Amino acid sequence: MVEEGSITAANCPKDLLLFRAAISRIFRDIAESVSADEFWNSWTVLKQKRKLSQQLYTLMVDTLYENMVTRIDEFIAEDDLIEKFNVLKRIIDETDTPRDHVAWRPPGNVMEHLRSLDGEKIKQHSEKLEEYVTTMEAENKKLAQQVSKGRKAASTVNAKADCLLEQHKYVRSEFERAARHLEGDIKKMSA
Repeated sequence: MVEEGSITAANCPKDLLLFRAAISRIFRDIAESVSADEFWNSWTVLKQKRKLSQQLYTLMVDTLYENMVTRIDEFIAEDDLIEKFNVLKRIIDETDTPRDHVAWRPPGNVMEHLRSLDGEKIKQHSEKLEEYVTTMEAENKKLAQQVSKGRKAASTVNAKADCLLEQHKYVRSEFERAARHLEGDIKKMSA
């Protein structure tokens, strides 16, 4: 049993007193959940004695309420709720988070919640992909420069080949002209 007067405003945190008051009110509502008239109608023996029925009802409600409040006081003492509420108050006082700050709560949508848990992994993979893309772009730029150099070299070779072909055509035509001239000279000599 809890000693009388052990739970007072002096030795209890305000939150625990509010908790106890709310529970006590709930107990009072439970104790009074059966109305005096229903109680009176339930007992045919007491139908003739309304005053006695009223006294019995009041005694039942008060006893039930007092027993429940005594039990909650025992619960508070047994579980050392005064100390736990004092620790909670100290933690709340020491926190730098404002009281009106809304804490993050997981969304109702499971897939959205799982996606938020994977946010860090997604960020890490995105960074890796960005590094990979940067590396690939650098390699592509290097390859493009090599291809450009190769095309320039091929163009130079092609220009030289065209020049040689032109020279070859000129030389060929000169050889053909010389060959015709020599054929003419050979025909003149043989005639």
